[in-house]
Amino acid sequence: MGTSWPNFESSTPILPEILAQSSSIIDPMTQIPTPANPPVDPNALAAYLKTLDFQAGQRVTHASHHQGEVRLFEPNHPDLPAKLIIKRPFLKTTERQQGLRLGREIKRWLSLYTLKREHSAYQRLDQVSGTPTCFGLFFETYLVLEFIDGQPLSEVDDTDPSVFVHLRNTIDAMHAAGVAHGDLKRQDNILITPQGAPKVIDLGTALTKKTGFHPINHWLFAFLAQTDRNAWVKHKYSGYAGVGHEDAGYLKRSWLERVLTYWRSRNRANP
Repeated sequence: MGTSWPNFESSTPILPEILAQSSSIIDPMTQIPTPANPPVDPNALAAYLKTLDFQAGQRVTHASHHQGEVRLFEPNHPDLPAKLIIKRPFLKTTERQQGLRLGREIKRWLSLYTLKREHSAYQRLDQVSGTPTCFGLFFETYLVLEFIDGQPLSEVDDTDPSVFVHLRNTIDAMHAAGVAHGDLKRQDNILITPQGAPKVIDLGTALTKKTGFHPINHWLFAFLAQTDRNAWVKHKYSGYAGVGHEDAGYLKRSWLERVLTYWRSRNRANP
């Protein structure tokens, strides 16, 4: 089993006996267990976050910021990783923003809701190595993630064919764990490491599949999972033309996706 990270809330005491346990994960490149990231003491991480100056972090340019704020930090702490990605929801409305108070409060609430959903998705993926390790959601404010050293797929000129084999394995592993990403057509959500390994990031739009009888959730999950597969085909072939016979069964575009694609293309043509 993977590591279970606590969800620290502001009223929750930090207990010294809550420690991370070592684990193994399934590497989609080899389909064999590999060691997980070194365990991190959540108490040390919580103590670091209590003194965090969020604005001092480096803004992550390729991240999707409509779901909240995303920054890179270097804790310089012996018990913490050298680099961390930390997300937080938009801040509360200030007195100088009273004129836009309602809109800003709605935006903040949505970003907090998205952050909690993203945390829930990462908890399902603790044994999938093609996604960042999630160290937890602290004080209902900070979602702390592993830093992935890599370039967005959109910035990689010559992509090795093996990348798409590994990416497909990761997508299938995510779906098997009950998580559909939903926004993989955005190439910035796929990082390529210096070793050529693809990593799927930014799960703010992800949907987790519920157990039991939940027909609407199951339909949405199936729809988004197919959207993920279609995105893989689009990235591999730079479009939907000329799809190889071996991948044709992976592509199934719904009428809704076709309408959205047509609408987006018209907007780009007529800004």
